[in-house]
Amino acid sequence: MYENPLFIVTGGSGSGKTSIAIELGKIMSNLMVLDMDFLVDHDDFEKASNMSLMIARFNDLCNKGTVLFGNVPYPYNFTTSEIFPYFNHIHYIYLYCSPEERMKRLKKRKIWGEEDIANELILAEDMLEEYMNKEDSFILDTTNSDARDIAIQLQQYIDSMLIKK
Repeated sequence: MYENPLFIVTGGSGSGKTSIAIELGKIMSNLMVLDMDFLVDHDDFEKASNMSLMIARFNDLCNKGTVLFGNVPYPYNFTTSEIFPYFNHIHYIYLYCSPEERMKRLKKRKIWGEEDIANELILAEDMLEEYMNKEDSFILDTTNSDARDIAIQLQQYIDSMLIKK
């Protein structure tokens, strides 16, 4: 079993994962922060999931925990990885924003069509419900906060979980 915690920060597209990961990486030195989207090659999310867990495993060997940012479990599904069961301190953080704010953020990206946005809104609400019922999960509303403020809140939550360890 791996001794150090694994924090999985997730949320639907437009919730602020990448922006918050960058800000958290700037202020959190005791844990490794990784946005899994940077590991995806040719839409191979399974490979990116496995690589993320291997990096987390290496960090554990270095006596460090890991904070992984990605849309879990869709399309990143860690449960299919053979090393996932070895992580025994897993904390889920769900980033949520209002449907209106999510729509605004996705429209700014110019690559999202109306149907894609509508589907993402449904998926995000389904994921919110799932994480509301998940043990060891924490939900952060990103609707009216900037990435730096959310990163600070996330750091405080992570630090509180490390103290409990």
